Amino acid sequence: MSKIIISADKVLPITSLPCNRSAVVIDGDTIIEIGNAESIIEKHKDSSTVLRLTNVILMPGLINTHIHLELSGFAGLISEKNDFFDWVERLISVKLNTKRESYQSGSLKGLKELIRTGTTTVGEITSEDVSPYILAKSGMRCRVFFEVIGPDSSNSDTVLNSTINKIERFKEMINEQRILTAKIGLFPHSCYSVSTDLLLKCNRYSLEYDLPMSAHIAETSEECNFLSNGTGKLKEMLRRIGVTSFPNTFSAPSPIDYLDRIGLVSKNLMAVHAVHLSESDIETIANKGSSISHCPRSNKNLNTGTAPIDRFLKSNINLSLGTDSLASNTSLDLWDEMTFAYNQHKSSGVTPYDIFKMATINGAKALLMEAEAGSIEKGKKADIIAVRPKTEHRAGDIYQFLLERGVDIMMTMVSGRMLFMHPELVIERR
Repeated sequence: MSKIIISADKVLPITSLPCNRSAVVIDGDTIIEIGNAESIIEKHKDSSTVLRLTNVILMPGLINTHIHLELSGFAGLISEKNDFFDWVERLISVKLNTKRESYQSGSLKGLKELIRTGTTTVGEITSEDVSPYILAKSGMRCRVFFEVIGPDSSNSDTVLNSTINKIERFKEMINEQRILTAKIGLFPHSCYSVSTDLLLKCNRYSLEYDLPMSAHIAETSEECNFLSNGTGKLKEMLRRIGVTSFPNTFSAPSPIDYLDRIGLVSKNLMAVHAVHLSESDIETIANKGSSISHCPRSNKNLNTGTAPIDRFLKSNINLSLGTDSLASNTSLDLWDEMTFAYNQHKSSGVTPYDIFKMATINGAKALLMEAEAGSIEKGKKADIIAVRPKTEHRAGDIYQFLLERGVDIMMTMVSGRMLFMHPELVIERR
């Protein structure tokens, strides 16, 4: 009896219509069927274990496309009157005095929150080479982006080679242990912290080894000012933290324009934040097929502005959600991010279903993992969560109801493996 059938009051596949009184059949780590609960249970009655879940809704696990798990011990850096540049300097100062053990304990703490709140896949940014191993061994699905920082073009080879060594060590570990839930990416930090020469080398490496890239792009208006004329608060901050050699980028009207000129804007790029984009930038991203990771609470907490996601959606840009880190956010709970994003953007026409897609299938596409995750479909991995609405749903848009009334996460499963089960989850086994 290798198969497991999970039935529930309702299933939200995301890529198809909601289904009442439905069930999902899992064989090993893969979904092999979805449909009417009674029909499926009868069909597989001699070869399966049946888990009947009461008062819950099944849906794909949530996908957090931008997170710095290693900074989970840095809670408290944000305040009501944050200035982005002051925050960056404080973050750098704290990191200089943080030991590896603290990054490990912080990552473990953040991981527990992710699993407990229904996240099954993350786009993790690692700078300390700690979180990749914690994530890989946890069972969580992940795309680990190895961060690259180097504004001085004279040492670009050294910086990239150091990153490649980390990637190779991690790749060797996941291959030896046959960890199929972990994949790799590259994260040149930003246009202002990585030289043009290093960006080009990162791009060549990513193309050679078929690695997706991501970067902080247009997070602040000062980034655009710095790229166009090399002045402003951003340059002042860089000088204060000891940067004396700046990328030769003082002729681009925007980060997207600059990155497009040197060939980095493509379907393999996920732009993070993307708050300050022109209509031309949006058109470029749409035409090149890049994705965006929207981090609305971090943007608000650091006073960097509000991204025009209604314009992204109208341009058919693949838009996902990220929490960023606990250094710039109050939780890693993607449901909190979904609710905030909906309340912030609903007046501009963003729908509840848009938000659910951002947190599931769009996130999978942004991480180039849509063949495995992001929806409940035959052939995809069994990354499934069970949510219990805080009040009974009687009628109306189910997605709006869940965002407005809230849920409790009752179960988190990745590749058919149960990572979290709420003590109040009612399961009838057969």
